[in-house]
Amino acid sequence: MRKLVYLIPATLLMMACSGEENGTEGGNNDTDQLTDTTAVDTVAETVDEGIILESIEEYITIMSKAELYDLFDSTNLKDDESWYGEGTMKYDVTWLTNPVNGHKVKYVWDEEKSEDVNFVEFHYTNYDADFNVTGTQEILSNTGIYTGMPFEELKSWNDDEPFEFSGFGWDFSGGIMPKQGSNIEQNPYGMRLDISYEENTYEQWPDLIGDVTWSSDGKEAEGAPIFLGTITWWGPSED
Repeated sequence: MRKLVYLIPATLLMMACSGEENGTEGGNNDTDQLTDTTAVDTVAETVDEGIILESIEEYITIMSKAELYDLFDSTNLKDDESWYGEGTMKYDVTWLTNPVNGHKVKYVWDEEKSEDVNFVEFHYTNYDADFNVTGTQEILSNTGIYTGMPFEELKSWNDDEPFEFSGFGWDFSGGIMPKQGSNIEQNPYGMRLDISYEENTYEQWPDLIGDVTWSSDGKEAEGAPIFLGTITWWGPSED
């Protein structure tokens, strides 16, 4: 299996290891120097054992199924199929479970060129085969967005420019309809909102459920546990 290393994430990992060993930030004594050496050795081991991918921009450098299988062991990959468009379109997909950080990333293959990427999905919430929640994950983009980003934070990132979004609990739930020229509209990724389905979600925010459209600055969404649920990269441009 070919190794692929990204130096920036490795540096961040080295800093994290150093912080854990020290227990405090900063410092210039002999203990710190010893800790730094240990951290470098730990990073070297990690780099030697696996591929370091952290950001969305790094994951989307993988452009084909062959490349994905070349970079990762088959034990970290699961071929499957998914239905889209209210069950009208079936796509072959491969789920990657990153052995270094546990990220689960969904590669969706082209219908005609089955070995090429059509689009890639990054989800905040992970599910098992029976749709039980198995965990959550924050996967960051260099643009400043990330899976699990709270609704209010996303609004601020969009410079408080209002946008419309679809209600939840159906096939096209949480779709965002941004204004032209806004940060969301100019961002290179598709975004879909989600909501935390707690015991009182349906009772406290009933208007947000179903095939409806609301504005991000409307009272209907105030205080609702909405977050950025899915980020999608739509594949290479054909230009």
